[in-house]
Amino acid sequence: MKRVIEKNHYAPKPINDSFSVHVFNAIIDELDKYKLYFTEENMKRLRPFSDKIDDELNGKSWGFADALVKEYRLAVSKADSSFKFLLQQPIDISTTDYYTCVLKQTRAENNTQLTARQKIYSKWLLLNALMDEAEEQNTKPGKDCIAINKVNIQKKIA
Repeated sequence: MKRVIEKNHYAPKPINDSFSVHVFNAIIDELDKYKLYFTEENMKRLRPFSDKIDDELNGKSWGFADALVKEYRLAVSKADSSFKFLLQQPIDISTTDYYTCVLKQTRAENNTQLTARQKIYSKWLLLNALMDEAEEQNTKPGKDCIAINKVNIQKKIA
């Protein structure tokens, strides 16, 4: 694998700690782009591997992949349960909540903070879907109100 990266990559880079950190961050960002799965607690268990990927490519232990899969499965399972619980309750659109742009977000420290973030994200998704539906319907001639149905909203959110 290392040889393929070094020889065949369009912009070969040395396989070192800097490479490891870059790959680690790219993998975490890809798996949890919206910072809705991993908490800071999860990251504390994964960060020791951040500069070890090059060592693993050099034939040392393969601990990162195992740790990542374990943490990701746990995080996705918790998020699934959390979203199911949150979506069983009505979403209160009369309150003002603030959703921070992902680029400026830090990771939630714990599961309580993560659940609060997931709740606001769910509300943001719903309101975005409602606005998209309203804009779509308002472009049709003769429309002075919008008809919202569950199927259209589910399509927008998914």
